[in-house]
Formats: sequence, structure tokens, C-alpha cells
Amino acid sequence: MFTFSFKVQRVIGRYLLCMLSVLGLNSCGDSPVQWPTSKLETPQALSASMGPASEPGSSLEARARVIVKFRVRPEARDDAPSRAAWASRRLGAKINHGRALGAMTQSMHAHGIAAERLIRGLQALPEIEWAVEDRRHRIRAMPNDPLFLAGRTATTGANTTTNANAVGQWFLGTPNAITPVAIDALRAWDREKGKPDIVVAVLDSGVVLDHPDLAGKLKPGYDFVSDFDSAADGTRRDADPNDPGDATAAGECDPWEPAQKSSWHGTQVAGLIGAATDNGIGVASAGRNVSILPVRVLGKCGGYDSDIIAGMMWAGGLSSDVGIGRARAYPNLYPARVINLSLGTQGNCSRAYLDVIGQLSQNGVTVVAAAGNDTGFGVATPANCPGVIAVAGLRHIGTKVGYSNIGPEVSLAAPAGNCVNLTGPCLYPLVTTTNAGRNTPTTNTYSDGENASVGTSFAAPLVAATAALMIAANQDLSPADIKSILKRTARPFPRTGAELGVSACKEPSSTEQLECYCTTSTCGAGFLNTFEAVSLAADLAATQTSYRTNIDIYNAETNRLQMAKVDVGELSYFNVSVSVDQVIALGEQSAVVDRATRYDAVSGLLQIAEVMVGRTRYRNVTVTVKEVLQVGVP
Repeated sequence: MFTFSFKVQRVIGRYLLCMLSVLGLNSCGDSPVQWPTSKLETPQALSASMGPASEPGSSLEARARVIVKFRVRPEARDDAPSRAAWASRRLGAKINHGRALGAMTQSMHAHGIAAERLIRGLQALPEIEWAVEDRRHRIRAMPNDPLFLAGRTATTGANTTTNANAVGQWFLGTPNAITPVAIDALRAWDREKGKPDIVVAVLDSGVVLDHPDLAGKLKPGYDFVSDFDSAADGTRRDADPNDPGDATAAGECDPWEPAQKSSWHGTQVAGLIGAATDNGIGVASAGRNVSILPVRVLGKCGGYDSDIIAGMMWAGGLSSDVGIGRARAYPNLYPARVINLSLGTQGNCSRAYLDVIGQLSQNGVTVVAAAGNDTGFGVATPANCPGVIAVAGLRHIGTKVGYSNIGPEVSLAAPAGNCVNLTGPCLYPLVTTTNAGRNTPTTNTYSDGENASVGTSFAAPLVAATAALMIAANQDLSPADIKSILKRTARPFPRTGAELGVSACKEPSSTEQLECYCTTSTCGAGFLNTFEAVSLAADLAATQTSYRTNIDIYNAETNRLQMAKVDVGELSYFNVSVSVDQVIALGEQSAVVDRATRYDAVSGLLQIAEVMVGRTRYRNVTVTVKEVLQVGVP
């Protein structure tokens, strides 16, 4: 690791070199750079030290993968392959171009070189803004340890009991004493059922495209898996995001990993967000009528940052480049308003993710990610990146489910599935679409207590679906608005209800934390309340309309009066929502006597200049206020 003093010298050196080049005394191009540091910290010494970086047969022998952003164009001919060739010459090592990830950002790889050494060499070049490892991410599925799945049983004297089996999709219903964390989608659908033109991108293992509960809900997607062995479908990148299966043999991904059957992970995630609802078959989805954009970024053993970031850019409408090496255009005709990332790995948020998430946010795209399933460790990346809505997982009673990660980066929590029982079918899974194939797709089916969908992978889609419903209700919402409303409407975490011995969650460390009582510093603002979030988004849309038109609006169905501005004495309040108690008078209708809307705190009378009820305009109206519902929401 570089010392602080070297970092300072390097930054100063970059500016001095470029200033000298302007004066004709030096160059920011291909000439050797003499840095004011020890010999081992020069690019030339680094390239020499890259020699044999690994023993034959070691994992380093495969290749180092990095993502690089250039500060300036290093030479006249400027494209991604040329920049990789330039880096090879500067460092004296064979560096290959991977793919472009923006105008000045690209992935690179090199054989026989440790990623850390390659990054050191690249970062020492003044033309490079940053270089990070192109890490591999895995699906955020549940550990296979049976106690993680089963949780605790309730024991009374000599008898051991469990809760009654939860019926169907318990997590979509109205909260009750047994399942207080149910998200209340049923009531949310009374306000907004979603719209097909609101698209949620599922960046995952692909989707089984012919599943009967998904086939009519899918937009044309893309397969971004660039590693041939990981792709498992006989091709690399192509326009087929179908999930071919991600089964692996023992030791295929890591030496200690047992054989794994195919997860159908993306199909499960897609079903929670957008399975066809009220169609007489299968399951309902939280997003109901929203559409799904399947974007395959994970294959066998996971997927690389460069593929995930390329998929994010394409899904959000930032780029149509789907090529490997040379650019190749494949336009996305259905850009997503929400991106779901049920994937991740331990580590800090890299500059590569910071850049793309910032661009997506500016483009109006909301990013939702699973916090991870590392039994209470810190939030995984990219969920820990600023601007992401990070989602932790809860048990049916509202405590943190044992496997969920926690930390201050979490925005809110949602049901993630848990079993309660040590033996027999899982009692509280998140039932969704899946496939029965062990290796390749066979019979389309649904998860259940025997084949349970549990993990923060499946908590995040419930939040992504809620965000999509909010956008359907109010398309003016920004990603920051959506995050704020989700946190503002979240229900508080319970402090009781678990068994004896369950304590409050502590800040993450290197020690595992299983079930614990969530706090706002570990599990976010509270747990997902889809009904209130969608309702506030819809009410805000009416308030925004009122503010733009300067005409107050009354909704007879909800008994809500939305006002752009209310004067109370010498003070003014903007974007106010109240419920009306009684209409006292309709004044002179031919003209507006007073353009202002005023509230008299002594008499309790609210005098309104103009109010729209449906398409009818009323002037000079006086009412009494039952309850103030909202003040000052922008």
C-alpha cells in the first residue's frame, strides 16, 4: 500500500508534469516519467517487477482484470484498444483491452500479472485518473447452512412448537400480528397497479424467458456475460438474456465449493418484481403491471464488474455499446427507470461504480441493491455505494434475519424469507417464479417451502417493485425523491417479539451477527411500507400539480385537499395537504375576491381562492380542517 506522503507526491507530480509540458519542458505522453519517489514506485520499476507474478498453476496465472479511467487522452489516435496498447508500452507488459465503459473508461486484462501490481503501475501514470480491480460478483443467495435457514424454534417446557405455516405470498399482504413486516402491496394496488411503460431492469443470471408468468411481461434484453466458460450457453455477449443454468461442479469456482445446481436466480427476482398478476395462474408480483428488462450479467461462478457496469449503462439508456473489444451498437428500446442488483461481494465501493451510479442518477434511474448475505458483516458492494438504495433482510416478525448484512449504508429493510422450523418445509419463503431443472431449464414452476426463495436477493426486488409503482403514480420523482419517500414512510422496527436472548444489532465487524433487533444505524430507516410509499408518491403528484398551476385540488375519494401555498398570519406554507372536515360556504363564483388561500388559526377556517374538484372549478370556498396531512414536501 502506498504511504500518504507518496500519494501527495504523486498528485503534485501529475500537475507539475502537465504544467511543464505546456511550457515545452516535459511531456504527458509516452516519454519515461521520473517520479520523486523510491525506485520501486516508478512505472518503469513496476513493469520490471511484474516479471513472473505467480507460480505456474496459481490463480494469478489466469489474468489480472482491471477497470481504468483516463484523465486525458494519451495520444492523438484515441480509442479504447489504442489506449490499452499505450499502457502496454508505458509499463512494458502485455495489456489487452476488454471493452469500453464510457468515453474515457474501459476494462483491461493481462496474463501472469497480479491485479494489485497492474493497478499500481497504472495509477502511477499521470494520464490515468483511477484504476480499480474488475472484481467478480456472486448472486446474493442464502448460505446452505441449515441453521441459517431454520432460525430458532419456540420452546415451552417440554414442548417445542413453531408458528403455523404462512399461506402463499404472505409478504404481499396487509401486516398482521404473525407477519408484521408484510409490505401491504394489496392496499397499494388500490392506489396504483403499475404501468407497462415503467421498466425495471433485472441485472442477474438471466431469466427463463418462456415462464408462463413472465413471458408477457418481458422487454427485449441482452446477455453481457463476456467470459466464455462462465457464459454456459456456447456464446459470449449476445441478444439472448435467457438463463441457460449456472450449475457448477465441485471446485469449479473455488476449490472448497461443493457442486451447485442451477439457481434460476434471475427468474426468481423477476417474478417478485413483475410476474403477471390477476391472470389466474401462478403468483402475483409486487410491481403488478410494470415491465421487466432482463439483463444477463452473471454466469457460472458469478460475473465481473466490467460486465455488470456495461449492463447497467445499457439498461439505463446511457450507452448502446454491447461490444467486446471493438464497439458494437445494440440500442435499448426500453430504458429502465429502476435497476435491481441482487448481487455483490465484500469490499469498498469502487470508483467504477461511483461513476456509473452517478450518471444513472442524473439520468433519472433508481438503483436498488441487496445488502448481502454474509451473516451480519458490512454491506456488500455495490449496495454500499452512495446513491444506491441498499436493502437489508428481515424475518417475518421484523427482526434481522440471520444471514443479512447490516450497516449505516442500508436505506431500509424488507422481508427476505425465513423458515423458523429446523425440519420440514420452510414456513416463510418468498414464493416466486423459478424452474425445476438441475442443470439446464426444464419445467417452469414456482418456489415453495421445499425449494425456498430466501436471501437479501429477494428483499431488494420488493423495494425495486415499490419504486416502480411510485414512478407509475408520479413520473416526476427523481431517484433522490424515491429514496427519501421510501425512508420517510418506512415502519419502525419492533423491539419485542423474538425469543429470549435476541439483542439489538451492533455495528458490523468481523464477528457474525445472526438474528437481532434492527436499529436505524444498522438496518436503515425502518421496514418497507409499499402502501404508504405509493400513496405519498401519488399525493405528491397532486401537490406538485397544484404548485405548478397555483390552483388547489380536492380529491373527493380520499378527502384530501392539496394546496400550493397557505398563508397563516404572516407565515406562508407551501405544498400543504389536509383532510376536510366540513364545507362552510361557497362564495362568489364569478370572480376571485382574494387570490390567496388563508388559514385562520383562531376560527379554524380555511379560505380558498380557487379549488378544482375533478373538472369543476370552485371559487372563494371556506372549509374547516379535520387533519393536516402534509406540509412542505417539495
